[in-house]
Amino acid sequence: MDGSEPSLDIRIAVFASDPETLDSLTDYLRAAGARALPMRELRLAERVDVIVLFGDEFDTAPTKRFVLAWAGAGASRPILIVATGRQEIVDSVRGDSGAVVLRRPVWGWVLLAAIRSAIRDVALTRVAHSPKSPA
Repeated sequence: MDGSEPSLDIRIAVFASDPETLDSLTDYLRAAGARALPMRELRLAERVDVIVLFGDEFDTAPTKRFVLAWAGAGASRPILIVATGRQEIVDSVRGDSGAVVLRRPVWGWVLLAAIRSAIRDVALTRVAHSPKSPA
């Protein structure tokens, strides 16, 4: 990180079963200012702003259930960043503006750029759809 981007003051749940992936990415995101929460099981117990899911590191059926539960969670759901090579997981979020799919391998800087971009997109969408105040 070169310091040109502002610190990420958000909560990010990182789902991975590989300890090296989980530890290195959470450390990287923490260095960017995020509160990164390492998650080894596909359940979310607390409110987060972004979910990073390494979909290939878990069995397909539970991963797809997790993604479909996220998709049905409504407008207040977190942004979903999925790193996967599994087409059935890609298909389950195709066309959903709240999800970003990245093909593996994925590096920390690529994930960080995807997170920042998705946050900007959500903020712009909210501004565009907010009611105008009377003059």
